[in-house]
Amino acid sequence: MYMMNDREFSNRKETLHGEFYENALKYPERIALIYENEKVSYKMLRLYALRAANYMWQRGVRRNDKIVVILPRGIGQVAALLGILAIGAAYVPIAMKQPLGRRKKIIENVKPALVLQDEAFLEENPWTGCIENNSKDTAYIIYTSGSSGEPKGVEMSHVAAMNTIEEILHMWNIGAEDSVLNISAFDFDLSVFDIFGLLTVGGTIVLIDEDDFRDPEVWKNLIEIYGITIWNSAPALLDMFLIMGENNHFGKLRLALVSGDWIPLYLPEKWYKVTSVNSQFVALGGATEGGIWSNYYCVSKVDKLWNSIPYGQALPKQKYRITDENFVECGVDIPGELQIGGGSLAKGYINDEELTMKKFITDVKGERWYRTGDRGRRWADGTIEFLGRMDTQVKIRGHRIELGEIESVLKSISRIKEAVVVAQGDKYHKELVAFYLGEYIAESEIEDYLKIHLPEYSIPNSINRLENFPLNANGKVDRRRLAEYQKTDSVEIMSDKVLNIVLMIWEELLKNKVADLDENLFKIGADSLLAARFVAAINARCGIEVRMKEVFMNPSINALTKLVDKRKNTDIAEFVEEGEI
Repeated sequence: MYMMNDREFSNRKETLHGEFYENALKYPERIALIYENEKVSYKMLRLYALRAANYMWQRGVRRNDKIVVILPRGIGQVAALLGILAIGAAYVPIAMKQPLGRRKKIIENVKPALVLQDEAFLEENPWTGCIENNSKDTAYIIYTSGSSGEPKGVEMSHVAAMNTIEEILHMWNIGAEDSVLNISAFDFDLSVFDIFGLLTVGGTIVLIDEDDFRDPEVWKNLIEIYGITIWNSAPALLDMFLIMGENNHFGKLRLALVSGDWIPLYLPEKWYKVTSVNSQFVALGGATEGGIWSNYYCVSKVDKLWNSIPYGQALPKQKYRITDENFVECGVDIPGELQIGGGSLAKGYINDEELTMKKFITDVKGERWYRTGDRGRRWADGTIEFLGRMDTQVKIRGHRIELGEIESVLKSISRIKEAVVVAQGDKYHKELVAFYLGEYIAESEIEDYLKIHLPEYSIPNSINRLENFPLNANGKVDRRRLAEYQKTDSVEIMSDKVLNIVLMIWEELLKNKVADLDENLFKIGADSLLAARFVAAINARCGIEVRMKEVFMNPSINALTKLVDKRKNTDIAEFVEEGEI
């Protein structure tokens, strides 16, 4: 029996932008956006959006056209999306950091009517036509990693996305007094809720500069300055924020929406320690193909018997079922594939009918389901438990990554005969490691090639040449053994006390010895979350202030030692004692 939440909800809002334009007329002086200390009212944002609409209309854009948007974070980016929707077109977001090769593939696949790459539209006269409000039209197309090596575009209608958004707004009483920190990039579907969810109810979006959107110190300051009430991100980013803010109290933060990856069992408790007494921690799940989120679980306290935070139950007007390989529904506690149904499903994959038919299936009752490729099971009380992936797709810091896509790009290098990419680490902290057969190629040369074709988060932390791949009993590549592969080199701890401290912290964080004091730590397992933990640990031990940006600018043990040594303001003997990370 599939699980469904079918509560009816009146006053349905069926387009992403419709309520914004009404709010701008009803409450023109409300603050819609805050960006770099500039406050933009609903009236002004409407003006900017209509200028964008006119700019595109004058260039021949019409209803149902696709518009690629390559703009930095800021007021212009939000205005562009609202302008595109106003004339009935759909937006296709491409983040500024996407490599040129991937941009080209997306543009070739979607065949847009226009590529918007600058903010000249802000100087246009405003559009004077009628605002389009066709709920079944495509609202946006977000590209995700594809196992064939080609990114795939998920085509989402207004009504499907709003089916999710309206329920989240209703269930957690989100309104005009709320504000959200827009952490997620606009090509990640959490941003759809940040932007259109808050604008639907007359709330405020606090935007982050392109250079600061991964700096938890900036997040902390913005939350304190503007009294932000809602947090929405992948677990790793919330963890980074809570590390930076563990000695603070954020009295206005009342709701955490956490999704996109495994949620560490310790995270809810960390949230409740620094937020208001009535705050809530909501674990959400689903897929881009399922309309942002499809399930939820309110975590008030973590059960000691849990292996992970439960998926919970389907959101209103959405469904879940768990089936075996023959699409027969599994019984209680029997693992199977999680499939999503209901009113938030995507139309399919743009210009890929074959993949759409494979992933979006129709049962004998005529009901449509999306095959997630996730494993799960249903408890006796109906709660869904997520058990991981069934294929080679992984999620790292909220990004959905097809290992096959990376392997495909690696194998396109003529001197590489075969390639395998695995994820090492536990479910809360993973890193990508690549292995290849063929001629020796400098790792930096391979990385440079990958950066042309893959997003930054898909670049492996290390790339290793092997003579042969290990095989299992069936003669297939033994990915499990590759996932356990470790470099055995180590370095002796130096006598310098500052170096000792920096090295000790990083080896504890990486759970491994550091082989080369000049090696880039982010190539041997470091990531943003570990960088945040390093900053918290080194600042506490040394009584100094090292910032996240400085870790990325000085990514080796030696470089960080020089930074800390220069910054330290107390006798090293006073803080050489070991402490918890």
